[in-house]
Amino acid sequence: MNLKRMRYIFLFLYVVITVLIFCNSLRDANLSTEQSSGIVKIIENLVMALGKKPDTDAITYSVRKAAHFIEFAAQAGMLGLFFIFTSDIFYNKIIYILFSGLLTACIDEFLQIFPAGRSSQVSDIFIDFTGAVVAVLVCILIFNFKRKGRFGVWMDSGS
Repeated sequence: MNLKRMRYIFLFLYVVITVLIFCNSLRDANLSTEQSSGIVKIIENLVMALGKKPDTDAITYSVRKAAHFIEFAAQAGMLGLFFIFTSDIFYNKIIYILFSGLLTACIDEFLQIFPAGRSSQVSDIFIDFTGAVVAVLVCILIFNFKRKGRFGVWMDSGS
């Protein structure tokens, strides 16, 4: 499949990730904690295997913050890939990617005011936006490789 045609897949994934971000924001505190408990247990087991006593609160906090970062990096990455395969003028689109990440982060934190046991934190907006910035930096690398033809034939720019 020609990757230029894949731009619609990237746009679709951007929308899906955005919807998932908002759905996660609307879960009450118990459901939200339960959602991350599997990963917390895995990390606790790894810590115990190293002969240490796991700090469940610190692990839970880290997992939840990492989830924020990853969700927004994925969202920005999909929008970035959409623009990379839509236009040869990617650098003009960076502001849209960053604005989208920041707007989604603000809406995400606003939505978290409503479910039981949840709160809104400005620090989460910074974590979310940092995920978007890292994704943009990765997209810049991808764009530069694409522009210089370093991806080879599988990244043919034909439509």
